[in-house]
Amino acid sequence: MIGPRYLILLSPDPGEVSARAEQVANASGLKVGVLTARMAILVGRSEHCVALETGEGAFIGHVFTNEAIPARVRSISPGSSHAIIASGGQSALDRYWGGYVLATDDRHHDRVAVARDPSGALPCYRAVSGTLTLFASDLRTLAASGLYEPVIDEPRLLRHMAFFDICVPETCMSGLDELLPGTRYEGRGGETRISASWSPWHFTGDPLDEPVEMLAARLKDVVDRCVGAWASCCSGALVALSGGLDSSVVTSALCKSSARLSGFTMVGDDADGDERDYALRVTRHLGIELFEAPYDAGLVDLARPAAPHLPRPVGIAAMQPLGAAARRFAHETGADAYFNGLGGDSIFCWMRSALAVADSVKAGRSPGAALATARDVASLAEESLFAVLRQAGRMLVRGRRALRTDGVGRYLSVGAWTDMAPFSPPPWLSPPDGVLPGRAHHVAMIARIHSFLGGFDRWETYASVDVLFSQPILELCLRIPSWRWVAGGRDRSVARLAFASALPRAIVERRSKGGPDTMLVALCLDRLDQLRALLLDGELARRGMLDLSVLDEALTRASLVRKGHYHELLLLADMEAWVNHWSSAVTGFSRPRDSAP
Repeated sequence: MIGPRYLILLSPDPGEVSARAEQVANASGLKVGVLTARMAILVGRSEHCVALETGEGAFIGHVFTNEAIPARVRSISPGSSHAIIASGGQSALDRYWGGYVLATDDRHHDRVAVARDPSGALPCYRAVSGTLTLFASDLRTLAASGLYEPVIDEPRLLRHMAFFDICVPETCMSGLDELLPGTRYEGRGGETRISASWSPWHFTGDPLDEPVEMLAARLKDVVDRCVGAWASCCSGALVALSGGLDSSVVTSALCKSSARLSGFTMVGDDADGDERDYALRVTRHLGIELFEAPYDAGLVDLARPAAPHLPRPVGIAAMQPLGAAARRFAHETGADAYFNGLGGDSIFCWMRSALAVADSVKAGRSPGAALATARDVASLAEESLFAVLRQAGRMLVRGRRALRTDGVGRYLSVGAWTDMAPFSPPPWLSPPDGVLPGRAHHVAMIARIHSFLGGFDRWETYASVDVLFSQPILELCLRIPSWRWVAGGRDRSVARLAFASALPRAIVERRSKGGPDTMLVALCLDRLDQLRALLLDGELARRGMLDLSVLDEALTRASLVRKGHYHELLLLADMEAWVNHWSSAVTGFSRPRDSAP
């Protein structure tokens, strides 16, 4: 199971499309899968191109039927092909799901369209070269075409630094945009537009307020079906297993598939970083092998970006040992797919605030029902009932909260804020009027994971599967009211109940969360001199993008121990490494800046 690589070329000039397709194929190593008068689809492997029977387009990636027992789609019938073309791809969202990009050329309506499925499993980047519009799976493939030269866009980079966890269409490369999950590009009559083909708000507005037991049964069924469908695409699967609820749910569902399965866990030096006991409980219960990988800080190279293949810096170098372990175990076990529980907290609506109580009141539930939810939240958050009711009251009076971000804005210079590209929240972070606050929070949590989807290098020998973002799982979870997710005073209550009989009780009832925090602090303290040199004397500093006085104070042992901002500093270090990587690989920045004084 190799991650799909592709290029799509669109042009109103039929001669240019055919001529360029051949040139790009020779330059990039891709093969032409579909060629129409205005569109060429090139792929790395023919199995990743599922052509429409009409010859007017194709799905690229992995596609499954939206049925009780999903099957991988290898061909599209003429009737389904005509429906897809006539709807500009919209009908595909009802018939199919998966990790795909759909490209169509509708001659009858003079319309070309490219749509990305809601899961975001397959990236889709867009650039323009003359009269050609290009779509690509990754930056390296796009650059190999010879039709696009990556150049860092400084205003866009600054915006990304300030709003790191919010994925907007514009990447940090000049002239390169991302087609976000659930959006569609359409070209018609010389005009183009990008619009939502799938919206989370459609599902939050159609709630399933059923007993939690019925919701749990629905969730168990849909997770098992989606994981099983993805597992059918691989011969061997490796699953990252912490022993937390989300990765354990994925592992349990994988055990029902025919794929050869192994688990691995990263082991730190302290109790928070060593979750072997929980992971072993899962693997022993399910009867699979568990590999252990001690966290080796010696494998961390702060000068190497976590994701050099992406058009924006994402991640921290401290996670490089995790990637090295995954590659090693995948090679040793023959796994060609890497599964994980990424985004489980977001998908399964992890919350500890009074939002569910506010939702209960605004939805018009009975006072008794709202009070019962308040008791659930009080138990979950270990707060008094009075404190929870007071918080809910404030939420109802205050209304929608301002958008918050986890970027590194505090370290940016005054000039950086002036030069920054304008920020506009993407549609998933702009709820329509009338959306309940807890539902808006649920969608926002999911949207904040978008930057991290598809983050593995598509030139790897195995594919990474963020299976919990599968469209059927998304759609069901978004329909579950917030008060059901906290039922019984347990976070992610529906998911816990759904897999209660499939996992050890200690996992289902677990409330603690491990994590790498201690390892990250130790890394920062051990590499403090290198961090200071990288950030205070690096390219970002030279270009006047950082507030060096603030940064100098933050990069001290006392400050790190006292304030605990190690994650922000590691993010900033990765941004510096990413800039250095692309500045040396290409011509540099789109807006040169004199050295800072």
